[in-house]
Amino acid sequence: MPTASIVIPLYGQWPLTEACLRSLAVSTLDVPDLEVLAVDNGAAVFPAEGAACAALGRALFGARFRYLPQPENRNFAGACNAGARAASGRWVCFLNNDTTQEPGWLGRLLTALTDPDDAPDAVGPLLLYPPGQDGPARVQHLGVVVGPAMRLAHLYEHFPAEHRTTRRHRRFRILSGAALALERERFLAAGSFDEVFRNGFEDVELCQRLAAARLPDAEPRLACVPEAVVWHLCGQTPGRNAHEDHNRAALAERGAHDFFRPDVHRYLAEDGYILRLTPWLTWQPGLPPAAEARLLRRALPRCEAAAAEPVPREVLAALVNEEPWLPRVWDRLVTAEADPETALSLARRAALFDLSPAPWLRMRELARGLGRTDAWRQAQNALESYLLPREERLLRLRRLRPALRARCPELADEPNRVLALESAFQRDEYLSFERQVLYDRLRPGI
Repeated sequence: MPTASIVIPLYGQWPLTEACLRSLAVSTLDVPDLEVLAVDNGAAVFPAEGAACAALGRALFGARFRYLPQPENRNFAGACNAGARAASGRWVCFLNNDTTQEPGWLGRLLTALTDPDDAPDAVGPLLLYPPGQDGPARVQHLGVVVGPAMRLAHLYEHFPAEHRTTRRHRRFRILSGAALALERERFLAAGSFDEVFRNGFEDVELCQRLAAARLPDAEPRLACVPEAVVWHLCGQTPGRNAHEDHNRAALAERGAHDFFRPDVHRYLAEDGYILRLTPWLTWQPGLPPAAEARLLRRALPRCEAAAAEPVPREVLAALVNEEPWLPRVWDRLVTAEADPETALSLARRAALFDLSPAPWLRMRELARGLGRTDAWRQAQNALESYLLPREERLLRLRRLRPALRARCPELADEPNRVLALESAFQRDEYLSFERQVLYDRLRPGI
C-alpha cells in the first residue's frame, strides 16, 4: 500500500500537465511508495490529451500511476473527491496541474504531517510564481489571512521568494488547495470538498470544516512548510473566475463569516510590520515609521539630502526588494526609469504594495504616452474606485469604528486617527485628485 497518493485534477492544458508529471517524477524520488492519480474532467473533450497523459504517466510511474477519465466536467472539487475515493495511500495530496516542484517537496510535507509532537491537520508548500518579465521569483502563497475588511488574501503575495519573511514556520486557518496534503481519512471524514463550488473557495470551505472539527476557538492547525517549494503558474484553468459571485454566495450560505477572523495584523506584527488605515480607506501594511526612517537613512546615499545626484535606480530597486512596502520609494523608482515600457511594468508592481492612487496615476500617464488603451483603462478604473464624496467617507469611517471594536480591537483606533486628518487630507490631496480623475474621464480616448 502506498504511503501517499497525489491527486491531480485535469481539464485540457496538456503542456502544463506534461510538465507537471515530468517534474513530479524527479521531485518525489525520496517518496518511492507513492501513487499518482490523474483525474481527467476533460476526457470526453480532449481524448488525445487523455491518451497522452495515460501513456506518459505509465512511462514515468509504472503501475503507481492511474488515469481516471470522468464522464463530464466535475470541476476541481468533484475531480479531487473522485481521486481521494480511488486513492489507497494514508496521505492524500491535491496538486494543480499548472505546477512544477522542487526535489524533496512531498517528503518534507509528509515529515511535517507525522511530527510526533505537534502534527498539523493539513500542510501546504511554499507556492512561488516563476521568474519572468516582472523580475525574479515571487511568493504566490504561504498561507491565507483575513484582513480588517473581512477579505481573504495570500500573506506576503508578490514578495521576493528569498525575502526574510518567507521561510518562517506558521500556522493558518486557511491554506490553498493548489497543493494541499492531509490524511485521507481526515479528508473523507470532514465531508471532502463541497461540489457546489465551481473552481473557487472549495479549499476555504474545507478548511472551515476542518477547524469546526475542533473547539471553535482552537489555535490554527494548518501549516505552511516553507522548505517544500512548488512553482505555481496560477489561474490557468479556463474560466477560472467566471463563477466568483456564485462561489462567494455559497461560502456565505455555509457560515464562512462566522469562521473568518481578522488576523493579518497579527502575522504582520510577528515580522515587525504594522497595518494602518489610510485616508483613502485602504489598509496599508508597512514598517513602523521609525524603522522605515532608519532603513532609508542606511540605504540611501547621504549626498541626496544635499541635493546632489539623484539616487541610482539600482539602489531604489534593491531597497524595494529588501522591503517591498515602501510606497514613496516605489514612486521614485518608477519616475527614475527612463524606458516607458519598463516604467509601466514597475508601476503595475508598485500598485501591489502602495495601496494609494499614486501608482495608478503614474500608470495612467505612462499608458497615455505609450498609446496603451488597455493599461490606461485599467488605471482609470482603479483611480475612479478611489473617488468618494467627503460625507460618504466620513460615514464609512464612523461605521468602521464599532465594527473594528467587535472583530479586531487592536485596530479600533485607526478610524479616529484618519478622522483627525480628514480636513487636511480633503484640502491638500483629495480635491486635486478628484479633479485629475474626472478631467481624464471626460478626455477623448488616448
